Amino acid sequence: SVGYGFDSTTLNAASILHGKYQAGGVSVTQALGGFGAVSAGMNLSQAKYDNGDNKRGHSVSAKYAKSFSDSSDLQLLAYRYQSKGYVEFADFYSTDRYTRYNTKSRYEMRFSQRLGNSNLNLAGWQEDYWWMKGKAIGGDVSLSTTILDGVSVFLNGSYSKRPYLDKPDYSTSLSFSIPFTLGGVRHYSSTGLSYSSSGRMGMNSGVSASPTDRLSYGLNTNLSDKGDRSLSGNLSYGFDAIQTNMMLSQGRDNTTVSGSVSGTILGTADSGLMMTKETGNTLGVARIPGVKGVRINGSAPTNSKGYTVVNLSDYSLNRVSVDMENVPDDLELQTTSFNVVPTEKAVVYREFGAEHVLRYILRVKERDGRILNGGSAQTEQGLDAGFIAGNGVLLMNMLSAPSRVSVERGDGSVCHFSVKGIVPNTGKVQEVYCE
Repeated sequence: SVGYGFDSTTLNAASILHGKYQAGGVSVTQALGGFGAVSAGMNLSQAKYDNGDNKRGHSVSAKYAKSFSDSSDLQLLAYRYQSKGYVEFADFYSTDRYTRYNTKSRYEMRFSQRLGNSNLNLAGWQEDYWWMKGKAIGGDVSLSTTILDGVSVFLNGSYSKRPYLDKPDYSTSLSFSIPFTLGGVRHYSSTGLSYSSSGRMGMNSGVSASPTDRLSYGLNTNLSDKGDRSLSGNLSYGFDAIQTNMMLSQGRDNTTVSGSVSGTILGTADSGLMMTKETGNTLGVARIPGVKGVRINGSAPTNSKGYTVVNLSDYSLNRVSVDMENVPDDLELQTTSFNVVPTEKAVVYREFGAEHVLRYILRVKERDGRILNGGSAQTEQGLDAGFIAGNGVLLMNMLSAPSRVSVERGDGSVCHFSVKGIVPNTGKVQEVYCE
């Protein structure tokens, strides 16, 4: 896929090329300021089957989204239409050209509300089909919250009624995530219960941890009321440009070992092409010019030019913040965070202005060794260098190294001291004598 963004408009084109399946599409997203954002798209597909049949079709879609406040978001998929011959790649099987439940049109609405430490999400949909009469309807509701000392609780429920099923289908699930520390590493123990209208019940339990920003691992077990059991473990390591994953799964009758490598190649006019381990639908490119090794929203460290990539949530308020523990002591940021509400599939660019400063921590004394109590300091260029505290300490943040500083005492008298030979950014108090 390739996209190009203007101030309030994003254009996107994408394609899928396969030996027996090809598809392509274009979309445009337009921000409407306080009224939200709209997007429209069209896709074409061609599928070839083993018996020689071909299917060609198209789909069109329109979407509207709006953030009512910092805590409320509405996302409405106003309409999606698919012609009889249109086939999604996920539904394509070269040996089977019959799609019994080929969707004709679908309406969908989503609403989310943040309430302190809780998040409420509601969704509803309706769709019909080419090959049968009647409509299908459904909805989902989910609630997540944090209680006690970091314990996360997740509650989910769904309902659907389809014309090709005799009865409505519904399911519920409840899960907990409890943090604990083992060997100095923060771990999370999770337990979940689920039930569906078919009468099936399930339980899963697991533990996971991330010892470093790059390494994570987990162990999970599943059990159903039918006696099905499985045990799986996973190990992930993230490089700057790619994410690697390995998984081992043990079921009743088989053992599976799998691995994957994922990543994204993206680019902006400012950054050029970049490789990143992030694979989200909507991404942000952040930069601190010329500063290497700083993380933003837990991202990979900025590269030699100061760029890094962060995941964003489309049509929602995102805060893009510098992780201050990684900022060099000699760097002063003009701002430490931005708020953005990106549209779907957007690549947002933000630059953090920064200046390298020389920090001096000085204890200023009189010629006879007495601590100088109070006074304002200026460089030889007349620049303000700070104020001397009652304990004689002067904190100077300068863009260039001064050679001489003048101090005006409380009684109006002036003394001077030399800065030559004093090393900045040591984090230590250095003594000078004002004469």
